Amino acid sequence: MVALLLLSNSTDSHAARSHSRGGTYNGSGGRSGNWQRNVDAGDRQRSSATTWDNKRGTGSRNSSWTTDPANGTATRNSTTTTAGGKTASSEKTYSADGNGTISSQGTSTGPKGNTASTSGTSAKTDTGRASSGSYTTSTGKSGSYDSSTTKTDSGYSRDSSVTGSGGKTASKTVDVTRDGDTATRTTTTTGPNGGS
Repeated sequence: MVALLLLSNSTDSHAARSHSRGGTYNGSGGRSGNWQRNVDAGDRQRSSATTWDNKRGTGSRNSSWTTDPANGTATRNSTTTTAGGKTASSEKTYSADGNGTISSQGTSTGPKGNTASTSGTSAKTDTGRASSGSYTTSTGKSGSYDSSTTKTDSGYSRDSSVTGSGGKTASKTVDVTRDGDTATRTTTTTGPNGGS
């Protein structure tokens, strides 16, 4: 989606579009529920509102994109509220080199007010995209991350990992399949000590 927004050379200020999508998800540890996403897109802007319901309650994520295709840049803002009422936010700016590679700089604020800064790159591959980068936090921690997304016939698969200051790595795999207007998301996580 970042690449599509950055590399688009034309926009139509009269071609506002809206659509909705929803489905079920299943995660490790028996976590499962329903989700719904509403998207509005127009002239160099895109916003989405996502909600999910599970046994813990209802959570939400609101995000917006603003793009400048002439300069190959885009800015994304996002606010997430968990079912427990905790809120986190982030802002990230992307720039494209015109050859399928995108670099990013961002900051995020956690539910307790701690902040983190990130920088990274994402490159187009034959089957999707590969990303890597690093982060530093306001508490003095730092680390790196890697992610690869592979397109499938019915959706996509994303593998990601994060290595922290102590050298331990946590990983996550997300598989999304679509059938018409219904999407199913399955998430598998492995903690830094090998547990899910």
